[in-house]
Amino acid sequence: MAHALTQEDVLNFFDEIKELYKETDLKFKETDRRFQKTDRLIRETRKAIGELGNRLGEFVEEMVRPAVVRLFRERGIDVHEVHGDVVAIRDEESMEIDLLVVDNTDVIAVECKSHLSTSNVNEHIERLERFKRMFSRYADMRVMSAVSAI
Repeated sequence: MAHALTQEDVLNFFDEIKELYKETDLKFKETDRRFQKTDRLIRETRKAIGELGNRLGEFVEEMVRPAVVRLFRERGIDVHEVHGDVVAIRDEESMEIDLLVVDNTDVIAVECKSHLSTSNVNEHIERLERFKRMFSRYADMRVMSAVSAI
């Protein structure tokens, strides 16, 4: 036997639905707030990791700088200049060299890494193919390269 719903039953049912909707809406808002907080924390963490990576790269360069002078002088390259974070910009293209070691006839492009991989070496080799064009002041010099890592 079916039970007939009264108007009061229907109104109570809609009131319950409204309350459930309010609770659901509050839960969605809380979830959204938590997602926003999580997203902000992820962005801050990425930024901090990036800054740490940059600082580690600077540390590697500072450790390598005096060593390359000694190392290359021991091999007969009379180092006169060492430049850090050298950037060349030509047309729409740019190139960065971590350390540039220079004497009268040679220039050595040194890539410094905190962790070294084969792809780092391959990228450095590819970069050197553009070196004389990008750093035209060294076009008449012998170009060598080195890769260093901790």
